[in-house]
Amino acid sequence: MKMRIFKIRKKILLITLIFVLPIILSLFSLMEFNNISIENNEQLISEDSPKISGSWSVNNILIDETNIGSQDWATREAAYAWLSGAGIFSNPYVIENVTFTGSFAGYPIWIKDSIGVYFIIRNVTASSSWANPFLGGIILTNVNNGYLINNNFSNNAGSGIVLDRSYNNTIEGNSLNENDYHGIMLSDDSDNNTILANTITNNSVIGIYLNINNTKNIIENNLIDGQSNQATGIKLAASSSNNIIKNNTIINNKFEGILFSNDCNNNTIMKNSIIGNGREGIQFDGQFGPLHKNTISKNEIHNNNMGGIRI
Repeated sequence: MKMRIFKIRKKILLITLIFVLPIILSLFSLMEFNNISIENNEQLISEDSPKISGSWSVNNILIDETNIGSQDWATREAAYAWLSGAGIFSNPYVIENVTFTGSFAGYPIWIKDSIGVYFIIRNVTASSSWANPFLGGIILTNVNNGYLINNNFSNNAGSGIVLDRSYNNTIEGNSLNENDYHGIMLSDDSDNNTILANTITNNSVIGIYLNINNTKNIIENNLIDGQSNQATGIKLAASSSNNIIKNNTIINNKFEGILFSNDCNNNTIMKNSIIGNGREGIQFDGQFGPLHKNTISKNEIHNNNMGGIRI
């Protein structure tokens, strides 16, 4: 009798182990798996909450790094949802998806005395600057490390983009149309800038203007179409030297495709298409200062009303 009871208990224990043991093992496996998942997720968590993306309409913005606590980058970044970043190479300040009207201030965007700060202006529309060639959709005054990409700086009573004493900036893929002065103007020692793949059409005076001692700039792959209204495609003046102008399409300007004047030396003009302009394709005007050692190479120059190249 005792032997029979022992066998029954043994059978019950065995059956219990068969059903309970898999459940226990599953629980241990689940706990281990969840621990791994939590650890992996913790590596992806950022302490900084991202700003919500969207689009905004703003009158104007002035960023002045000499006015700390009021108009500098960090103060503006804390105040506006459309401005993000930290101003360093790996995390530049970014202004994007904003329409600036500029109707009250005379300028939609003005950035000044911003040296050593990295920033990007992207997918922005800026119009309605006041009527002055030194005012524009965006003005950079004593600025470096800026990247203006895929913006629309059109329909300003001044110019589209103005750089004054600014260097090491890139202007790429922007639309600059129907401004009352220039599409892009560089002035007063604005050096080592890159002007790349912009569309510049039907501005009233000059498509790209290098005015007063601008050196080592690259002007490349731009479309400059005067539509018989814009006076000159590209003009270099007043000791703007050692610049490269290449692979641009410069067409339908009322006067010259490219004009050099006043001590502009050692510039390279190569592989441009300069077609259908109202006067010369390229003109060197040395009446106010000699022009030396400029190189013209492999350009397509034809159907300009007063000839290809005038020296």
